[in-house]
Amino acid sequence: MKLIKIFPASVIKEIDRLTIERQGITSLQLMERAVDNLYPAITEHLTMTAPVTVVAGVGNNGGDGLVLARKLFLRGFDVQVLIVRFSSKESPDFKINLERLRDTGVPVSDFKDGIPSRTKVTVDAIFGVGLNRPAEGIAAKAIHAINASSTRVFSIDMPSGLYADRVNAPEDPVVKSHLVYTFQFPKLSFFFPEHAEYVPAFEIIDIGLDAEAIAAMPTDKYYMEDAGPLPPRRRFSAKWDYGHVWVVGGSTGKAGAVCFAARSALASGAGWVTAFVPARLCDILQGACPEVMCAKGEGEDFHTSFDFDPSRLYTAIGPGLGTAELTRRAFGKLLKNLDHPPVIDADGLNILAAEKKWLSLLPEGTILTPHIYEFKRLAGDWKDSPEKLDKARAFARDHRAILVLKEPYTLITDGTDLYFNGSGNAALAKAGTGDVLTGMIAAFRAMGLSPLDAARKGVFYHGKAAERWTESRSAHTLTPPRLIEQLPYVLREEKSV
Repeated sequence: MKLIKIFPASVIKEIDRLTIERQGITSLQLMERAVDNLYPAITEHLTMTAPVTVVAGVGNNGGDGLVLARKLFLRGFDVQVLIVRFSSKESPDFKINLERLRDTGVPVSDFKDGIPSRTKVTVDAIFGVGLNRPAEGIAAKAIHAINASSTRVFSIDMPSGLYADRVNAPEDPVVKSHLVYTFQFPKLSFFFPEHAEYVPAFEIIDIGLDAEAIAAMPTDKYYMEDAGPLPPRRRFSAKWDYGHVWVVGGSTGKAGAVCFAARSALASGAGWVTAFVPARLCDILQGACPEVMCAKGEGEDFHTSFDFDPSRLYTAIGPGLGTAELTRRAFGKLLKNLDHPPVIDADGLNILAAEKKWLSLLPEGTILTPHIYEFKRLAGDWKDSPEKLDKARAFARDHRAILVLKEPYTLITDGTDLYFNGSGNAALAKAGTGDVLTGMIAAFRAMGLSPLDAARKGVFYHGKAAERWTESRSAHTLTPPRLIEQLPYVLREEKSV
């Protein structure tokens, strides 16, 4: 599993300082190395015939921009630089790099009005992570000019005007980047929905900061770039070695949700899967999902009781369940009898939101997978993203649960640490894809993974399946069955033993 730490700006500055001290280099050399590592990534999106304008502030982020401009110019790119003099104080590294830049013959002038009309690409290097108040004056003017231009915009480390650790006000001037090249670590504010128009995508550039310094700095926030492989299927093994998943749900008109969850559980590695549905749905399920076994509940159109033995089963509860009164009562009784942590989704969450006293019945390690609106019904509203993160952590901690909060950069928390998922795309914004995730997580639990690992791997591979679909097809066209069809191509496992 590849987890990248997320630090506040103050800690990043300290890691920079320790790197310079321990590696015996200067800040100028670190800046040069950072841009050397940035160069191949950004030039993938540039052409020699597309004029580039670097808009640089007078601090170290501006210094990064000047180094990039020099390297681009020396390699034949059509580049010019506009200096945004928001302060009379220039950082020492900026001054040195400005002198070097002028020696190469790069056109340099102060920013006055707007971005030159011939510009095709704008590189934003006005402010970095150190900004702690809204941009104003000439800096705000430059940011507005970048946003008003018709150019493609790349930001170095941060979109200028964006805070690293907190939410900007809607009226704050912030560069709307097309792509942010962020140094070493993603910044917490990248994951805030309030900032979606400023950071639609980011790429992490490893600049060689000191590994020991990074490892020693504590954090409770991580970006999950890879979830790692699944356990191997042993040569001498049988279906019961990989667990029996029961998908408990379904009601009239909602048979599909159970089918999607059950099929994805089987496709994700569970030894065998049973769908426990109301009697009238059993024949429908057998026809739609013949690979899945079916057990009939007592109710005809919706569940009125859950009379199965939950021991030695891995249950996924909620897809298509409905919220009828008899179903709600039966759900409460089921929670009292569970002796293992289930995965609860969809109407299971809606029933819990209506009967919050039952949250105390959840076995430790229960995995809850709400989308934003389901979580609001469970935990209440919030004013902004930092408060949402605090609420999510507290909810998971108080109920000894694993919370999977489904949104872009889906959040997984065990009540202590926060993990932001690095896979997936907007193709998943469609009914039924959450049922697929529920089945995947239940399968990974059945295969022996801990609740936290099952949730993290489920979320990551769910996102990778969507990415594979959109490699050659429209995001609009993804459906739950098509998502399940991608699983054989994205699930990775350790070598067989």
